[in-house]
Amino acid sequence: MLTVNKEIVELAMRRAIQLLNPPGCAKHVQYCFTANEVAGLYLQKSGVGKGIWFCLKDGRVYDAYGRLSENDPTKYNA
Repeated sequence: MLTVNKEIVELAMRRAIQLLNPPGCAKHVQYCFTANEVAGLYLQKSGVGKGIWFCLKDGRVYDAYGRLSENDPTKYNA
């Protein structure tokens, strides 16, 4: 897991929302957590490839779309 500060997490969250919410898109990415709740980031997942996953301090993991993902750390590479 890549440990980053709150400002980097906020930037990653804003950028993901910008990229995943193009103008005119009916679906909007929203996160059910804040940057303060993020312990670190994963940048690759086995079987999926590169991307961004937010690992929360309570152990939950969310993908860039805000969907709950597997929380097994062996599935991810920083």
